[in-house]
Amino acid sequence: MLNKFIEQGKNQFQDRNKLTVINDIEKKAKDYNSAFTQVMSLFEQRTQVVQNDLDGNGAEMRKSITKIMDRSASIRDTDLLHKSSKLQEALLLGRLYVSKFLINNSVEGYQRSLDEFEEVAIEAQMLKSVLTNTQDIAAFNDFERLSKVYVEGIKKVQEIIISRNNLIENSLNKIGSEIAEQIERIKLASKSRQDEVGPQLQSDSESTIVTIIVFSLIVIGVGVFLSYFISNLIRKPIGGEPAEMANIVQAVSKGDLTYQFKNIGNETGIYLAMREMVDKLNAMIAQVMQSTTQVTSTS
Repeated sequence: MLNKFIEQGKNQFQDRNKLTVINDIEKKAKDYNSAFTQVMSLFEQRTQVVQNDLDGNGAEMRKSITKIMDRSASIRDTDLLHKSSKLQEALLLGRLYVSKFLINNSVEGYQRSLDEFEEVAIEAQMLKSVLTNTQDIAAFNDFERLSKVYVEGIKKVQEIIISRNNLIENSLNKIGSEIAEQIERIKLASKSRQDEVGPQLQSDSESTIVTIIVFSLIVIGVGVFLSYFISNLIRKPIGGEPAEMANIVQAVSKGDLTYQFKNIGNETGIYLAMREMVDKLNAMIAQVMQSTTQVTSTS
């Protein structure tokens, strides 16, 4: 539609300066479209990294440590149970902060995620030092391999976010603003020309201004659409409102596992993963308490 009105402007305007501006707007509109296509591609890349490197691997890491916890409880090895539980706790907390980072896309969130996984690495080495059973070692090796992929996935997401934000700030926002300014200048020039030539050309001038107004409305409409569209793209993989997700992360990071999730049965994306994570934390705590009670009662 924008191209249609650019062509209409070319056919209607006779002034060379205005035609130069229209041609410049046409070029910028093409640049805008190219940048928008790149932004959409980056959104898709981000989704693929989250699905392939983070979501699946995060769950598999937890399962690997759970195997070690289950065996340590069955043989009543309190030291092994304690160290595997500490690693599981660090892992779940680290994934929680990664979920927060995926919501707010902030530099602070990214750095906190890496910091938490450094703690995971420390706890992992503590557990590795007491492993002797071949099954436990195999499970730990799986965890270690998946953990490396997971951390690299966090870094990939950050690189994609930086590229995406640069395109939005330095291309989409900049070009959109420049087009709006150029349209406004044409509008003012046409109004000034109307005052000069008098009533005999008023009809033509009004037609020109209508065209320019339509230009302006299209630019505004595209801006509103992009804002809504990009917002939905961000919200869809999250599965909930960012404000609520931030509240969940804040509550769980303080040790409050009693958060009441909404839309039970309809959760998607990170929102669903966070509900499952809270459930696993509660189950892990219950398991550790039960195992500790059993060990104590048989001592």
